[in-house]
Amino acid sequence: MNHPFKASNRPETVALSVLSVLFGIIATAFVARHFEFAPYWFATLPRTWFVGALPVSLIALLAGVFFFTPFSNVHEWISKILFVLLPGILGCAFGWIIEDGVPDTARIAVTFYVLAIATYCAYRLVKRNYGLLHQPEVKEAGLVVWFRRQGLLRIVAVIVLTGTFAGFALRDLGRAAVVDEALWLYGRIPKYWNAIAGLEPRKTNISDKPGITVALASGVGMLKEPNPLVWKSLRGDDQGIDRFFLWFRLPIVIVAALFLPLFYFLLERIAGKSRAMTAYALIALSPVTIGMTKIINPDSFLWLFAPLSLFAYFAYFKRKHVGYLLISGFFLGLALLTKYVANILFVFMLASVFFEYVFHRHDEDFLVHLRRSLLGYALWTFTALSTFFLLFPATWVKPTKILDATLFSQAFEKVSYLFLLLFAIIILDNLLNKSRFSRSVMTFFREKFRVISWIIGIFWMAYFATVAINTWLGMRFIDYPAILAAPKTVITFANFPGLYTTNAYPLLFGITPVVFLFLFLSPLLFLRRAEINSATGKTSLYGILFILLYYLGTTINNVGAITRYQVMLFPIAAAIAGLSLGSAVRIVKNRIDAGFRFRPLLEPIIITLIFVSGAWTLSRTPFPLSYSSPLLSDKYAVDVKDMGPGSYEAATYLNSLPNAKNLLVWTDKSGVCKFFNGRCKSGYDWENYRDLSFDYIVVSSGRESRTGKRVGTAISDDRSDTIRLDRYYDRSDPLWQILINGRPTHFVKIFSSR
Repeated sequence: MNHPFKASNRPETVALSVLSVLFGIIATAFVARHFEFAPYWFATLPRTWFVGALPVSLIALLAGVFFFTPFSNVHEWISKILFVLLPGILGCAFGWIIEDGVPDTARIAVTFYVLAIATYCAYRLVKRNYGLLHQPEVKEAGLVVWFRRQGLLRIVAVIVLTGTFAGFALRDLGRAAVVDEALWLYGRIPKYWNAIAGLEPRKTNISDKPGITVALASGVGMLKEPNPLVWKSLRGDDQGIDRFFLWFRLPIVIVAALFLPLFYFLLERIAGKSRAMTAYALIALSPVTIGMTKIINPDSFLWLFAPLSLFAYFAYFKRKHVGYLLISGFFLGLALLTKYVANILFVFMLASVFFEYVFHRHDEDFLVHLRRSLLGYALWTFTALSTFFLLFPATWVKPTKILDATLFSQAFEKVSYLFLLLFAIIILDNLLNKSRFSRSVMTFFREKFRVISWIIGIFWMAYFATVAINTWLGMRFIDYPAILAAPKTVITFANFPGLYTTNAYPLLFGITPVVFLFLFLSPLLFLRRAEINSATGKTSLYGILFILLYYLGTTINNVGAITRYQVMLFPIAAAIAGLSLGSAVRIVKNRIDAGFRFRPLLEPIIITLIFVSGAWTLSRTPFPLSYSSPLLSDKYAVDVKDMGPGSYEAATYLNSLPNAKNLLVWTDKSGVCKFFNGRCKSGYDWENYRDLSFDYIVVSSGRESRTGKRVGTAISDDRSDTIRLDRYYDRSDPLWQILINGRPTHFVKIFSSR
């Protein structure tokens, strides 16, 4: 940054210096009131004096900057403002360092000043290197022109697909009680908005997820129901609890539907209109992502923001337009605000710096490529962390929370040191060795890029086939559902290869058969000579690498990736399959005689078939988050640790029984109690159950493992009051049952205990 004052003896310089020092003294005095060593008389000065003096001195200082600086010189304005604020910021920072009781206003001033400095430096750095970072081969069209180029048919198709997504997401939206939603509805969401209303930024740290985007969106429901805690104790369908759930889930569906078309936009920028349309159709009609959108949970947005960030970065690879880099960083920031597991993108995109050099055929020197790529990576990271900071007020007073989103997050802790080591090697090799080591390694891999591509493709197909064949053989070698039934304790009974292959089971059998087929065949299509160097081929290749890396990360962290834990992979898998299907359509189209009458209709026919089959599948899937492919035997279900499907239906049946309000029910699904009009117990409080006589027992397949462990522990402790609830799961005489999406192994059953 250039020094803002070129002549120290100019009158305006003296005036600004005086105002700057005065502001610094007042800011330091404001903070010093809270020091233990401050004089008694100083601490007793009226707070209103400081409240008035601070803004007055700040306004005078800024007015002086604007008065003495030419109107056209914006850069000088900014540099002078940053410079003259420094004494006041230093006073606040001094107090922050030595005294914990410094007011949050001082902390916020320091952090926003640092952000302003960082933003200005980033701007100057990007501007200086703009020609290196921004190298579009084709000028980007305006939004109106872009819409025109898509054609009416495709725009209508996007609207219809988006409407279908929203329509199925809205179906029975309030008629479900979901696991873990109570934590958000009655605790975290009200806490966030009460902290905002009370100007208490510290209290916006509501969860370790952190789930800020969920609170921002779902909190709109508080306009209708300003006190959600009132509903915590209310139960029964006649209380209107379904309408309460509806108001808080509806904003999530609306936000998802508004952002969803960006998948088409970004994929069109990468692969063209035809392939983007097939990919978008498969993404929009994915049952699992529609089901996830119906729930108040961080994963409801993670599946949206993380893949959008990934595809925006891929669009930057293709078009070299810095705008896509900023879009990608913005969505990464939203993904981090949603759930910290999104920081896997930091690792993958750093690795993609080298992927892009190996797999992208160009004559660019490695040093130039490395410099441009790392500059883009730095801008992307800065954009993401700035978004995270601005929308998370707790970081304003405790900036170290940013580290919780990255290096110190639980999902990142086991690989953070490896990540830092890799980054340090790259930088040191560049600074001390002019990247000779990196260049030699990359040159070797680049010469073997076709072989490497084939190795990755064959490994993917073998990995895919291993999981599929083991499943079709009746889990002969590895029992995937048994491992996923205890996803956080798998290390006690699953080895590394077993867990790594298990993690793919929910994805491969939680997608539709069309996605399954073309996801498996994708290497055969992107490894074709015509595709291997194209943006479409690279996007499919990188998508597969990301999925494999994600499973490696979950395996290293000893976590079984149940459906909800890997929901961000479903749009990526659908996009890969859609691009592959689009490539197959193009191959067929090119081999059809140009004069063939129905040749132009091939793409619309394919999209129509996808839409009809997808809508038919969704109409027959009342619980879309628990969707299992028809390729999976009825003996199994994908959603092993479900989120409570069937609770509303079970409660509705119980409410239909005579004298329902006087009945006493035990259930392993607490969601049943929210809609049941009678007395309801859940959990395993054996001592309090001793004198109770339950009329009905409600059990579900998703809680069988948990109940079995609790009963087993009670028996091993020789508790005489243990109720053998575990025996109900094997009984075949239920009074009522619902099979989730028609699968016998995924159920909710009601038994009479009289």
